[in-house]
Amino acid sequence: MTRTKISIALENLNAREFVIKGEVTNEDEYNSNVRWVVADDNGQAVFGTKPDDMPSWTAVKTEMDKLWVT
Repeated sequence: MTRTKISIALENLNAREFVIKGEVTNEDEYNSNVRWVVADDNGQAVFGTKPDDMPSWTAVKTEMDKLWVT
């Protein structure tokens, strides 16, 4: 499995239970291409909206920029 820049940034920011579909280079792509695993009313794992305690695009972008500073 290849780790992408965004997956490393999310992990560095203590994000958990997410799936990345496609590229993520801006806030719109972050909101549409990062899927969050959450529990439904029955406690089953489903894809849902970003939980409030997960990092914002601004925080993720800042972390991504730090990863490849030369």
